[in-house]
Amino acid sequence: MQREIQERGLSLAARGRGQDAHRVGVTSSSPDDPPPAISSSSTPASATRWPSGSPGCAAPGTPDRARRALDALEAGARGRANLMPLLVEAVESSVTLGEICGRLRDVFACTSPR
Repeated sequence: MQREIQERGLSLAARGRGQDAHRVGVTSSSPDDPPPAISSSSTPASATRWPSGSPGCAAPGTPDRARRALDALEAGARGRANLMPLLVEAVESSVTLGEICGRLRDVFACTSPR
């Protein structure tokens, strides 16, 4: 049985070198073909932001919430708190990744490879 499978695979591989061979992950375009068109379906309705009162969304212009989230994250990192909920709160408060990393870098220090 194993030999039949192997022989069948080899014969298909030898025969399948033509244009109609089934190849996974390979497209059949030529360099002369134009690139595919990129469609955009953004409409004013889909591009609008969440209203400021929506649950789970940071209201625009709340720097106090972001500052409090960063302070709580830093305090948690200095202690033994679970940082995941603090990170989630910081992200939901529109804190950037750079701000989060900066605070954590201040607590845990930064090492360089030797």
